[in-house]
Amino acid sequence: MGQTISEQLLRERRRLLDEWDAVDSARKLLEIQEGIAEQIRDAERAIKDGSRDRDALVHHISQLRLYADGLAWRILHSHVIRQLAKNARGALSLIEQGEAFENVLRSARRYVEESGLPVLIADITNIIRIGDLILVPDPELPQILECKTRLPDPRHWMQGRIGRQISRALGTLRYLSGKPTKVHGEDHIRLVVESEHEADRNWEAVRTCVAAALDRGHGFVQLSEHELVCACPYTQLSEALDALGGRANRLRQPLFLGTSRALFERFDGLLPPPLVWPLPPAARFAVAEGEVIVIHFVSAAAFDRDGDGWRIQVGGPDPCYVSVFLEEREYRFSDRFIRDALYGFETVESCVSGLLTFAGQVHDLHAQGDEVLAELSVASEKPKVTYLGSEKGGLRFAVGDSGDTVTVVSEDLWEPVRLPSAQANMANSAPDSG
Repeated sequence: MGQTISEQLLRERRRLLDEWDAVDSARKLLEIQEGIAEQIRDAERAIKDGSRDRDALVHHISQLRLYADGLAWRILHSHVIRQLAKNARGALSLIEQGEAFENVLRSARRYVEESGLPVLIADITNIIRIGDLILVPDPELPQILECKTRLPDPRHWMQGRIGRQISRALGTLRYLSGKPTKVHGEDHIRLVVESEHEADRNWEAVRTCVAAALDRGHGFVQLSEHELVCACPYTQLSEALDALGGRANRLRQPLFLGTSRALFERFDGLLPPPLVWPLPPAARFAVAEGEVIVIHFVSAAAFDRDGDGWRIQVGGPDPCYVSVFLEEREYRFSDRFIRDALYGFETVESCVSGLLTFAGQVHDLHAQGDEVLAELSVASEKPKVTYLGSEKGGLRFAVGDSGDTVTVVSEDLWEPVRLPSAQANMANSAPDSG
């Protein structure tokens, strides 16, 4: 009996994981992304043609995009990913983009050939929602590239859709360079607060549980009176929970519950997909494909702490938040810290340490008062455009250090120009672009 389409596609993704693990150069990184793009387009065409295997093909596309997300997590700093994921843009059909997407692929090949730097293709991912390509000279300060087959006069670039794209790209880059910034479309000012905190994570417990699940059906590790990690094949979830008995119920209520499968639909850039978890390949594939599910229980009481001059308290539940009290001043944070423990397996002790470090830095900012407020006075107008050169060739642009000026340069003048650290490019790939 032949394989079903679902089995064939699963086997193809297993092969893809081997290629994914073997990526060790910018060229190989691009090649695997081109392969993902082609598989997505093949699946989209089959769906459009009315394939009877539509559900399997839709699932295949979703999984391929998670593999592309994983590549981004391997190349970029996590803080950068959070910024690139903020724009409200869902996954775009590749075949509906037609020649525009072919232009993106051509541009990606050219940038890899010219620079030798890693390039990420935005539209095959769920989490890169700004730009068409991300060029990565520095994981913490990439370049955002827009690829266009047709461009208006540069003097009109800051108008309409292109203007919004440029403004968002430049605002994001300015913020990542460390400057207070009001990104286009947002009401608040973004300010980088750097922390030296490095998270400790419970990966050994996850590895133990997944190995046990693959070997004998389920596994668990009780990390403390407040925390339990377990894993089982998805098809045996009910049996595994029965085998665990009342262990989870003995944890102090209320409980937070997180599963590896929930990460398949979280595209906010806050948490990496299981594909990049530090597990052996077979275990990682089983979790990334949802064949094995990892379940994590954490009691809210684990985060309630008192110390010398400080206190941490979990509030909520709708919405859930974490309050840190320093010198009787309350600093209220979202549940992102808890979710990093729940889905990213940061240890509770590490999470508490990170909360205190971050709250202390915010407390220092408040103590500086007017000095900080003066620094946060940033321009919210769109940058002004200055154009140099002819329009016959491709066009590129760079944002000045102030963030309020865009210089547009034709390809033939680009090389002599000394660029600031925060850059963005717009490639005009018309036939005469050269």
